[in-house]
Amino acid sequence: MFLINDVPFQYLEIQFELLNRKTKILHLIKSLGRGGAEMLLPISYRYASHDQFEYSYAYFLKGKDDLVYLLKENGAQVHSFNSGGNREILLSAFSLANYCKSNKIDIIHAHLPIAGVVARIAGRIAKIPVVYTEHNLMERYHPITRYLNKATFAMQAHVVAVSRDVEQSIRKHTNTKIPVSTVLNGIDTLQFKRDVAGGEELRAQYNIPVGATVIGFVAVFREQKQLPIWLAVAAAILKTHPETYFLLVGAGPLSAEIEILRDTLGLSDRLILPGLKENVRQHLSAMDIFFMSSKFEGLPLALLEAMACQCAIVATKVGGVPEVIQHGVSGLLVSDQSQQEMVNALSFYLTNKDEIKTHGVAARKRVEEAFSVQRMVKELEGIYRTLKMKTNNR
Repeated sequence: MFLINDVPFQYLEIQFELLNRKTKILHLIKSLGRGGAEMLLPISYRYASHDQFEYSYAYFLKGKDDLVYLLKENGAQVHSFNSGGNREILLSAFSLANYCKSNKIDIIHAHLPIAGVVARIAGRIAKIPVVYTEHNLMERYHPITRYLNKATFAMQAHVVAVSRDVEQSIRKHTNTKIPVSTVLNGIDTLQFKRDVAGGEELRAQYNIPVGATVIGFVAVFREQKQLPIWLAVAAAILKTHPETYFLLVGAGPLSAEIEILRDTLGLSDRLILPGLKENVRQHLSAMDIFFMSSKFEGLPLALLEAMACQCAIVATKVGGVPEVIQHGVSGLLVSDQSQQEMVNALSFYLTNKDEIKTHGVAARKRVEEAFSVQRMVKELEGIYRTLKMKTNNR
C-alpha cells in the first residue's frame, strides 16, 4: 500500500475529495405553494454561492407545487414525496433518509415544524446534520404540532429564527442548548422596486381616478391576516375620506367570506379584489399605503416587498414587524387589537399626504440597508460552512 507520512494514499484521496467537492444542501418544506416561507427558496437560490454549494429542494404535499417551476427554470433539482397530509408526511422519515443517502446530501435545511420533525428523524437515521428555520412564534402552532416540534428539537445541529421575536419564542418554549441564530428574511431589492408606469397602468385598468390614494394589502386570505377587520377599517375610512380606493391582492380559505363582506360593508365600488397574482410588483406599485392587519407574523416578505416598492406602511406590531418598521420614520405601527388605532394611522397619512412619499422613501432605504436577500444568503451559507467543518473534523 502506498503511504504518505504513514497515511494511506487512498484515505488522503477520499479526504481531499470531501473537502473540495461542493456541499450538498437539501431544502425541505411541507409544500411549495405560495406562502412566505416557500417564496424564500426560489428567491435565495438566485443569489446562492453555486461554486461552493449544490442546492436541491424537496416537498411533501402533492398538488401544492406553485413554485416548482421557479426553481426548475433556474436549474434546481426538485423532488416531491407526494404525501397527502400530516400523518403521511410524518411517516416519510425513512424515505427521506434513503433519498439523502442516495443523493449524498451533506445538510438538510428544513422549514416549518412538520418538515422539521421529519428532517430531524431522517437526519438521525442517515447521520446527516439538520438546520431548521423557525418562521413563526412557536405558541402560534397547533398544540400537537408544537409538541412534536419540541419533542424532536434536540435532534438537530442548528436553529435559525427569522426575527429576534421568534428567537425569544424558541428559547422560551424549548430551553434548547443547540445554537440559535437570528437571520432576518431578505428580498430581492433589484426585482422589487417601484414601477411607476406599471402602477399607473394598473390604476387605469381598475378605473381608479388619477390622484386618488390607494390603500392595499397582499396576503393569503386566512384568519391570521384579520381581513374582516381590514375591511371594517376600510369602511370606516371611507366615511371621512370617501375619495380613497382599496386593493386587496390574494386568495385563500376566506375568499368567499371576503367577497360577501365587501358587499355587506358597501365597499363594492371601492375595494378591488384582483385575486392571486404571481408577480405583485405592479400591484404594490399601484398602492400608496400598505396596510397590514395581521394578528401574528414571523417576518413577512410581503411587508418587505411593499417597503422596497416605496409604499408607506401601517402595520400591526406583531412578531418581527417592529424590527423592520421604524415607527414615524418608515411607517406607523398599530395594535393588532385596536381598529381605532388602524383608522387613526391611515387617517394621518390621508390628511398628511406628503408623509406618504417621505415614509415610502425611508422604507425603501431601510430594506436596502438591512433586509436584502444577498445578506440573508451570506449568513445562511456561513452556518453551512461551520457545520461542514465540524462534520469533517469528527
